Amino acid sequence: MAPRHDACCHALESHSGLEAVQELGQGGQGLVLLCTDQETNMQRVACKTIRSHVIKPRPCPSPSSKKLRTVQQLDQGQDWTDHGHNLSCTRKRKLTAEEHFTDTQLRWEAQVLEYLSDIPGVLPLVATFDGDDTCFHLLTAFCDAGDLLAKLDSRPPLFKLDDREDAPIIASLARTIARCHARDIMHRDIKPGNILFCHIMNGSDVQEAVLADFGLAATLAPGETLCDCVGTPRYQAPEVIKGCYDHRADIWSLGVVVHVLLTSTLPWHALPPS
Repeated sequence: MAPRHDACCHALESHSGLEAVQELGQGGQGLVLLCTDQETNMQRVACKTIRSHVIKPRPCPSPSSKKLRTVQQLDQGQDWTDHGHNLSCTRKRKLTAEEHFTDTQLRWEAQVLEYLSDIPGVLPLVATFDGDDTCFHLLTAFCDAGDLLAKLDSRPPLFKLDDREDAPIIASLARTIARCHARDIMHRDIKPGNILFCHIMNGSDVQEAVLADFGLAATLAPGETLCDCVGTPRYQAPEVIKGCYDHRADIWSLGVVVHVLLTSTLPWHALPPS
C-alpha cells in the first residue's frame, strides 16, 4: 500500500472492522480498496474513500413521493412523446452543487445507490461512514470478475460475438438502465469501465453484469432536460455535447457499449474504446 494512503487505511480499519488488503484503483480525489472482515477474513467489500467536505448532498427522492413510470412501459418501447417527454429546452435544469463537484460525488453516489438498492443489476451498497481521518468511506459489494473493459482488452483482435455470453449481458444492462430511468435516475457515464461482473455463486462460472459508479448520476423528472456536459466523450450522446439532453442519452451510451462489445471497435473513427 502506498505510504500516502497508510493513514486512510488505518482509519478505515479502526472504524469498520475491515482490513484493507489491496488497492484496486485511485484518482486525484481518493482511492478504492479491497477489504476483508478482520474477524472472519471471509466477507470482501470494495471501499471507495474520498476527502470529506462540509457540503451535504440533498436527499434522493423517495419512491413513494413520485408517480413513477413503470418498467413495463419502458420495456414496451413507448416513445417519450407518448408521456409528454419532449426535448424543449425551456425547462433546462441546472445541476445542484451535489451533482457538480467531485468532493461531494461520493456522498451523492451513496444516496443514489441506497435509493436504487432494490434494482437487480445496480452495484449493491453495503455501508457508509465518516472517519476521524476526514475521509468519507463508501462500502459496496466487491465484483470479483473484473469489468467489461478488461474483458474487451483480453479478447483477440478478430474476436466474433458469442451470443451465449454477450446477449445476456446486453439484455441485463438494458433492464437495469430502464429500471433506473423508471425511478427518474440518469446514470450519465455508461461505459465498459463502469460495468462490473460478479460470480453469482462461489465456484460458479455464471457471472452477473452490474452497473457501477453513479457519482455523475442525476435526478431527472419527465419533461426536464439537463445542460451539463459530463461523462466520457467516446460514449456521450451528441445532445450531451450540445447541452440539451434527457434519459435517452443513457440509451445512446449503452448503444455505443453494445457496438464495442460486438465489434471491439467504436462506431466511429476515434481512439481505442478505453
